[in-house]
Amino acid sequence: MHAISLNLYNKTKNNWIFINSRRATKLVHEFHRYWSEAQP
Repeated sequence: MHAISLNLYNKTKNNWIFINSRRATKLVHEFHRYWSEAQP
């Protein structure tokens, strides 16, 4: 039981990190575009 829950936890953690990194990458792109347009 414990091994199964630990395995599930690791999978969920990896998915969460993957999803968050994709979201962070998107945010960085948005911010960079905004920053570029803001420059005179």
